Amino acid sequence: MILCTLLGCAPAAPEVTAPAEPSATPSVVARADASASPDEQDPEGVAIEAPPSSTVPTSERSPVGGNSVEPAAGDATPTDTTTPTDTGPVVIAAAAVPKFARLDFKPRSLGKRRARIRRAGPMYAPSSLVPLTDEGKRDWLALEVKVLDADVSGSPRRPRVLCENEASRLGVAVDAQDLSTTVRSKTFVGPRPTPPKRPTSKTPGLRLAGGTEVEVRAASVDGATQIGYRGLFLVAEGFVASEALDVVYTPGELEDDMRRNGELLDDVWFLDAPNGIEIARTERAAGIANTIDVFRLGPVEDDHMLVRYQESEALVVGWVPSKAIRSYEAEELGWGSLSARGSGREQQDSVELKRGTRLVPTSSEEVIGVITKDHSVPCVLGCDGPNPHVLLPACSRTLTLRAVP
Repeated sequence: MILCTLLGCAPAAPEVTAPAEPSATPSVVARADASASPDEQDPEGVAIEAPPSSTVPTSERSPVGGNSVEPAAGDATPTDTTTPTDTGPVVIAAAAVPKFARLDFKPRSLGKRRARIRRAGPMYAPSSLVPLTDEGKRDWLALEVKVLDADVSGSPRRPRVLCENEASRLGVAVDAQDLSTTVRSKTFVGPRPTPPKRPTSKTPGLRLAGGTEVEVRAASVDGATQIGYRGLFLVAEGFVASEALDVVYTPGELEDDMRRNGELLDDVWFLDAPNGIEIARTERAAGIANTIDVFRLGPVEDDHMLVRYQESEALVVGWVPSKAIRSYEAEELGWGSLSARGSGREQQDSVELKRGTRLVPTSSEEVIGVITKDHSVPCVLGCDGPNPHVLLPACSRTLTLRAVP
């Protein structure tokens, strides 16, 4: 320094430091959990990724002084706005994890509400309703799923459902139009828009189990909607309260006392009175040999008889031509107070069968079943012997089998 002072050296240029680039901030996902029950509130949404702090590329940001700097020709790199850019690692806050996505979530806590996916349409994130990427076909199906939220007030309506698999569990929203129209719960279907005030077990009409799929035939008028139903052998049309229809339902089976004491010889119409209004009809395809068993509810009136016919989802009570019915000799067949043919007994005997008891036909020794739990069953023959003949349900029928300890 002294030498430069004596010789008159030029001062050195100060060192210039470039302004520091703003650091990238990782995106954070956060959404508070809903505290109410999923049966009462919308389900918790999925995590939503926060946008980056700036959408301007680093190379185009202004320096600290605020003066814009034009990049030199040929130096600028065009940005492809159609390609997603990596904004850093996603961090999910614990509060942002919805209940259905937690390991300790119990699906049974959702209750009994169900929906039936009828068409494999688009799916959405349940909270933000962002469409989800999928590669599936828009096929028709009938898949029953648990409901997270019915989304009754949504416009468009998109119920949230739970998709459960062996190794995953997802909560998604689906379009209501892709769900089956069903009856909310057990429902009476009558031949007229105005339902009977106090229907009984002998009131002519159709009863549908909760969740039965129906077809809407006409718009609601005065609180009633005309619907159509097609079952195994039963085809029906009638009116229900409009509020009884929805895409979300509570499953509910129809009670069946298994009593049968007649057989329909032909396909028939069920009427609301002798020579009255049509309620439903039986319809068997050509070549189908299945018998249609009914329970006779009363005597013959005007060449018609009141009967009951039941399938898994539907039960119809109506008047049919008496000539189309073949009556059984037994008073009843099934789980009621069965009278064995020719026995003259008014009360059906029962026997206790132990777990592990084998079941064989009455005409052979081929084992076709087993008792899996100790319980009493109706007995029709040899009730005090080693191999009593007992009545056991088999799907929609009741079989007489021999019990072999």
